[in-house]
Amino acid sequence: QVPCTRPVLVQPVCLCAAAVPTLQVLFFQTQFSTMKGTKCPAIEGLEFLKGNADAVPVPGKVTVVEFWATWCPPCRTSIPHLTEIQKKYAGKVVVVGVTNEDAAACKPFVDQQGSSMDYVVASDAEESAYTGLMEPSGSRGIPTAFVVDAEGTITFFGHPMQPDFETAIEDAVRKMKPAKVTASREELNSKSVGELKAILRDHGVSSTGCVEKSDIVNLIVEKCT
Repeated sequence: QVPCTRPVLVQPVCLCAAAVPTLQVLFFQTQFSTMKGTKCPAIEGLEFLKGNADAVPVPGKVTVVEFWATWCPPCRTSIPHLTEIQKKYAGKVVVVGVTNEDAAACKPFVDQQGSSMDYVVASDAEESAYTGLMEPSGSRGIPTAFVVDAEGTITFFGHPMQPDFETAIEDAVRKMKPAKVTASREELNSKSVGELKAILRDHGVSSTGCVEKSDIVNLIVEKCT
């Protein structure tokens, strides 16, 4: 895939389909070396066209920030793939599609996609996302996706149809730390032994040595809260 020129200086160019995949990969790898391992800045001022997010990146979850536009054919091609990613990693990953197009002009397109575009979509009218991610990366090509791990670190930058894209998501999900247990002791006591043992497994704690249900509850309170 190679960059296509677009005669609007404030717009990113469109990474069109198919011609020279190797060139496209090298294009991203050159820029990615300066982004990997850096903290993702807080992206503010987004106008949400579908779904919502209290903060971007989403604290404690893997966040995919994907830059796209309605006029970009490869961007439209990647929409179903991003929906699959969101469904596959539901609860752990939040996909946010960001366009710098006018919200009112873009909203009908988003609505028309229906369930095929089943993730958070926002307009970046204030260009917070663009100046925070795209400009520092040196890229003006779209679609471009940034994978941000649960700690807020950028672990991938590139085309969302690259195999390495989902690999980066899988790696980030695998390294996620389980959320602290906030349930009260009474709430824990109402759960089954199987549910309680699952909580311990999620936190990497063995239930070996627990004889009574109360032992498991005590261990959760001690190790997982």
